[in-house]
Amino acid sequence: MQHCPNCGTPLQAIAKFCPGCGQQVALASSPAQQPASDLPPAPPAPSEPAMLAGENYGSYGPDVVAPTAQSSAPTSSPAHSISSPYHTPVSHAGQTPPITPYSANPYAPPVDPAAGQRTPGMYTPPPYMPYIPPTPPVAARRKRSPILLVLLAILLIVVVGSGVSLIYYAGVALPAQASAQATSTAQAATNTANTQATGTAQAITNATATANAQATASVQQTATTRQTIYSQATSGSPIFQSSLSGPDSAGWETYDAVGGGGCYYSNGAFHADVRNKNYYVACFGLNTNYTNMAFEVNMTILKGNTGGMIFRGNKGSLKFYSFEVGSDGTVELNATQSDGHAHNLFFDHPNVVKTGIGQANLVDVIARSSTIYFYINKQYVGQAQDTAYTSGQIGFMSLDNSSATDVAYKNARVWQL
Repeated sequence: MQHCPNCGTPLQAIAKFCPGCGQQVALASSPAQQPASDLPPAPPAPSEPAMLAGENYGSYGPDVVAPTAQSSAPTSSPAHSISSPYHTPVSHAGQTPPITPYSANPYAPPVDPAAGQRTPGMYTPPPYMPYIPPTPPVAARRKRSPILLVLLAILLIVVVGSGVSLIYYAGVALPAQASAQATSTAQAATNTANTQATGTAQAITNATATANAQATASVQQTATTRQTIYSQATSGSPIFQSSLSGPDSAGWETYDAVGGGGCYYSNGAFHADVRNKNYYVACFGLNTNYTNMAFEVNMTILKGNTGGMIFRGNKGSLKFYSFEVGSDGTVELNATQSDGHAHNLFFDHPNVVKTGIGQANLVDVIARSSTIYFYINKQYVGQAQDTAYTSGQIGFMSLDNSSATDVAYKNARVWQL
């Protein structure tokens, strides 16, 4: 095998240039031509050209160069001795030659560098270019319309103004309005209440005045009615009349009471005299008997406590009504049920009574059915309702509540009703 005289790289028998250093080398002498009959048959041509040794890939790809006429003759080099530009040959001495750029294709014709021709097969690496990442595209900035900006500004002002107005209304105006309404409502309620209170007070005053007027009228009417009762009862001619200066048709009983006193005539008057404390003396007209009547007498307490008039009584059972007048001005109506037992029906202290010892009082009792009226000095004193006794005798009495009592009676009269 032939070697490059410059770098020692093994050369193929048909190589014109060294694949290691590019040095042009002389071709080795061709072997003796063999007869055509001794040569092995040629292999069929491939459907596509095969990549053979000596192909030039150039800078970016293969550049197949057609063989010259000089190299068209077949060679007898063994297949394993064929080397490739991509194969790094190893010398017999076991040393690896230095790696050089790819040599020119030995099969390519010579080139003229002066004419601007490039040597085929000579690989010139491109200069190193650093990787610069692509810059993302910047979106073009659109210009906004001034009218749109003005509209947006107006909209923003309206929104902000609405918010401020809402806050003001909710925080200031609405509470103030509610407060004003509450104040107005309270004032109206107060005015209404005052008006109603005034009206109510006025109504109460009017009602009170009316009630008082009605009461007064009623009292006046009642008083008039009661006075009318008295006037009507005593206006006619009495059925009995006596000065009580001595015995008469009434048959007044006379007697001496135990312990002194009793019933008797003295000094032109009839006397009922009691001298035992807590006792009374009753003097009946034994010949009298009245049902509905008006009984009148002039009474003078000469000493002691109380005098009285008996009506609808019964001497035998000592049951009777008695209207009693005290020297202190008290009046009362009692229903005596037996000797020493009485039931009070009325008690009062009217201002029409002449009080004190020696004071004369005109006393009247009007008994009509179950109603009994009392009058002193022709003035109404009171009345009572009772049905215990309906008729009976009339008479006089005196009561010793705390001291001996002597009462003188004059001018008795009775009217039948």
